[in-house]
This record gives sequence, C-alpha cells and structure tokens, in this order.
Amino acid sequence: MKEQRLNKLVYSGKSNFIGNFILKVTDGLFQTINQKEEALIVSNETPDHVIKNASSYPVIILQPDTKQKIDQSTQKQIHLNEFVNLKSGDIIEINSIDQSARILVVFRINSNDNTLIITNACNSKCIMCPGPINRPSKIDFSFDRVKNIVELIDKGVKNLCISGGEPTLIKRDLVKVLSVCKTNIPNTELSVITNGRMFFYQSFVEEIQSVSNRTILFCVPIHSHKFAIHDQITLVKNSFDETVIGIKNLLSLSLPVEVRVVIQKDNYKDLEDISTFIISNFPNVYRIAFIGMEMSGSARKNMDAIWVSYSEFMPYLVKASNTLISNGIQTNIFNIPLCKTDPMLRNISVQSISDYKIRFLPECEVCTKMSICGGSFLSSVDLLKDEGVEPIVYDS
Repeated sequence: MKEQRLNKLVYSGKSNFIGNFILKVTDGLFQTINQKEEALIVSNETPDHVIKNASSYPVIILQPDTKQKIDQSTQKQIHLNEFVNLKSGDIIEINSIDQSARILVVFRINSNDNTLIITNACNSKCIMCPGPINRPSKIDFSFDRVKNIVELIDKGVKNLCISGGEPTLIKRDLVKVLSVCKTNIPNTELSVITNGRMFFYQSFVEEIQSVSNRTILFCVPIHSHKFAIHDQITLVKNSFDETVIGIKNLLSLSLPVEVRVVIQKDNYKDLEDISTFIISNFPNVYRIAFIGMEMSGSARKNMDAIWVSYSEFMPYLVKASNTLISNGIQTNIFNIPLCKTDPMLRNISVQSISDYKIRFLPECEVCTKMSICGGSFLSSVDLLKDEGVEPIVYDS
C-alpha cells in the first residue's frame, strides 16, 4: 500500500490555536517529523484517516466538513473555510476560532511578487490610492508577526516588497524590520513602497541608513512639480515639501531611491516638467518609474476625476521619458500594456503587475509579446476593454 504523503507546517509560536499564527509549508511524510519540533499536519484526507496516521500532531483539514465529528481526545482539528493550494516553501497565517479557520497566504515560494504588508494605516489620502477607501487610523503592527514571517522566508528569494498602508508609520520599528531582513535574507532585494514623508526627519533616515545595504530600494512618488497639485492629489497639506526633502535626505546618505510618477488626469500634461524637476533636484536618483494606475479602492471611487486613457497621455510620456534618458537617468514604465505603449518606449516597459492581479483580454491571445507585456490590473481591465488593444503579431 502506497504510503500517504502529507504536508508538514513548521511554524514559530505556540500550538494553542488561539488567534493568529504563522506557518511554513514543507513537504514531508508525517513519520519524519522531529518529535521535538512543534508541527501541524495539513491534509486533504478525511479526518478519520488523518487521526489514524498522524500520531498526536494537531491537524488542519483542508476540505471543510462541518458534519464530521471531531475527536477532541485524539487531537485538535481545524477545518479551513475554503481549500487553498499550498506548495512547499509557502508561508501562511491561520486565524482559528473553535474548529473553523481562515487562511492567508503571506508568502508564495513560486512568486516574484511577494509583499510584506507592515500596516494598513496611512498618513496620506491619495485620490488614486488602490487601497481601501477608509484607511484605518490605528497603526496595526506586530513586530513578532513580521519577524516570524521573515525568519521563515527561503534564503534564496530574490525579491520582497515591504509596503502598507504606509510602512514608515511604525517609525523605529521599521529599522528593526529592515535589520531582521538584513540578518535573515541578506541577498534578497527589498523594495520599500513609501510616500517618503517620514524621511523628512534626518535622524530617522540616519537610523534607516545604519541597517541598510545595497539591496534596499526606496520607492517614493512625486505627483507633480507643483506643490499645490501634489498636495491636491495626496489631500495632505505640505506633503510635497516633506516628500521632496525626504528624497533628498535619502539620497544624501547614498540610499537608492526610485521616484515614481503615477500618471493621472491632474499631472499627465506636466510629465515633461516633472522630469525636468527630478533632474534638477534628484540628479543621483537610482531610477524613475512612470506608473499606470490600479483602479480599485479610492481610485475606482474617484475614477472620473483621475482616469486618463493610454492614448491620451502617451505623447506626453514619450517626451518625458526621452528627457530623462537623454540626461542619463534610468527610466522604466510600469503597469501599462505593451501595445498601448509607444514603440519608442517598449524597450523600457516592464511587466510589473503582481502575478495574481494581472489580466489580459481575449484578443491578447494572438499577441507575440504577451509573455513580456505589462498587461492590465484586474481592476482596470474594463477600462482597457473600452479603449481596445492592438495585439502585436510580429517580431521586432
């Protein structure tokens, strides 16, 4: 009889099934689990089969079965509310209540788009933010939770994004997070997605610099070269001055910065002027990224005020990109379909949308460049359909 193969979930924390706990999926037969190692077993088999073969380990049943009797004297069984496909190396967070549980995959081993959400709170109210319309005001951060996740991440992972909300709101705890990353995943390239306003404080930047290294890139948006328009987009007074000074403080300590320009109705005609402003004020910037919008959350609510078609802003994007490139500044285009990008700029277009968010239209199937296309966000695909695509059916 073929031996049943199960997944072992090794995790940090106590196996008390109270609240949230973090686990890493590793393939292995249940017989090989170290008796000294806290472990759980996850299985697609019926509880009876698992109870018979899993010794005294706590069990998570992937197939919900509320009718199945739970033998508390044997072990604790937790039934997930839905099936989740897990792979060895994935990291999950499970919130259990009684005999039911919800699961959140916080890291996927086969993805290049993993993001560590530090907090959902934010100190800006950007009109094109794809996040929740009502951001929480309370900073919901647990250092132990983040530390547990980072310590379980595979050492060979190439990229990891640190984001929010606004990750700098945790202040000195961000220094601790970066230090944990430096210790546990020193060769992983980190991208810190931030509005940059907290870097207005030089002392904070110096603390960040003390634990930073070449693998950390700070991604900060500039929405306009005019303070009034920038602040109008963030809906926060003086955010322009704080962001500009914050970027300068980062660059003064040789911390690499990617300045992001999210293209929208309020700034698309000024893209070339924004580029000139960047050249004058941040000549040692690592990279400029022009960003297509993700139309969810606040962005979807404010769509009429912010959305501008690809064809409408493209001539301005060409001029702005050429200005930057001619001045020796690395320039890239994110989140814009390749066929909607001017042919002159396709070589700087990057497939940047997370793998679980990217979508294509049926017409895209014939495109010879689909594998390298920026595609569309799930939340924006209806707008792409309205504008239409022009599949590239030749090699160039």
